[in-house]
Amino acid sequence: MTCLTPKQIDTHVGTRLRALRTTRGLTHATLAVHLGLSFQQVQKYETGANRISASKLYQLAQILGVTPNAFFDGLGNSGRVQAATDVSLKSAQTAQLLENIQGKDVRGAMRVIAKALAGLEPRPIRRPPSV
Repeated sequence: MTCLTPKQIDTHVGTRLRALRTTRGLTHATLAVHLGLSFQQVQKYETGANRISASKLYQLAQILGVTPNAFFDGLGNSGRVQAATDVSLKSAQTAQLLENIQGKDVRGAMRVIAKALAGLEPRPIRRPPSV
């Protein structure tokens, strides 16, 4: 049985935080104000560079309207990250795309689309029948 390291768990929780924040349309700065922190601290939480304390995790759950367990979705009993993480990242991409479109950030929207397309398997090009 392989267990995750504390760093891997911190990174997973940070990834879930980012997904939840972006799906709710919150910026780093907005979330930071609710927490009484700097936006840089929120960024560090999301990358797993800084560990989130239990009290901050509880506060984050209340702000984002989820249970504290939501930050651990995708961590199985075996200690391995499950595919649920991929689903949340797709939701985060969608939220980021909507945020860019609403803010009229065309370049940002195109970056999100390009990254999403880069992850797709290429399809063969269908040629029209020759006449």
